Amino acid sequence: MFTNNIARSLCALAMMSLGTGMLYAQDEGYVDAAAGFQMGFPSGEFKDAIDRNSYGLGAHIGYNFGSLAPVMFGLDFGIMTYGGERRQEPFSSTIPDVTVEVERDYNIVQGHFLLRLGPNEGVIRPYLDGLIGFNYLYTNTAIQNKGKADEEIASSVNLDDFTFSIGGGGGLMVRVYNDLDENTETSKKRRTDEGIHEAFISLDVRYLSGSEAEYLKPGSVTIEEVDNKPVVRYDITRSRTDMIVGRIGVTLLF
Repeated sequence: MFTNNIARSLCALAMMSLGTGMLYAQDEGYVDAAAGFQMGFPSGEFKDAIDRNSYGLGAHIGYNFGSLAPVMFGLDFGIMTYGGERRQEPFSSTIPDVTVEVERDYNIVQGHFLLRLGPNEGVIRPYLDGLIGFNYLYTNTAIQNKGKADEEIASSVNLDDFTFSIGGGGGLMVRVYNDLDENTETSKKRRTDEGIHEAFISLDVRYLSGSEAEYLKPGSVTIEEVDNKPVVRYDITRSRTDMIVGRIGVTLLF
């Protein structure tokens, strides 16, 4: 029911925004780009399954229709890690005196189409977001050269899965840089020049409803000896992937 209501609301917003964009197509628009640190807080059965927060980076890039149409369409991306494991192992059974670093990371990649509604003028600008896209959950194990930092010898994806994601939220931008003389007629004069025209500190929170996915979590990969040979066991979890995502970063208008 919650997902259906969000979907209907997004469709209505998209239709209204498209009509607004057509009405004001002659008004000059601009590019909106942002990046920052983000945290994911699992919700519902996803929280029961992994019981830990995730940390990473997020960004978006979009096009705003201009001062007369408070609408921005764009693409939003994020990558977060919800756990990791590290251990040292012999390079091989025949070379036990050379060790390597084995690193396993549990990750979530998110990609969404973004619809944003909010004012285009002012020092403080609140906004509402609607998002529709996907979650990609994957666990990756890599061998690192112990003697050289960040030199990867080999890696493998142990398990991955895509899942549908839809949601919404809101936020606030506070301007910290502006190249426009507030006494000039409009922002159109500024938009004809290249470069960064405004910079903001931005803070937002979204609720993302994700459908079911299969994934691994810290502690779910074990290695056992069977007939004197190592065998990898995967304890796979399946659940919905609902989560709350908070982001703080910098937004630049070009």
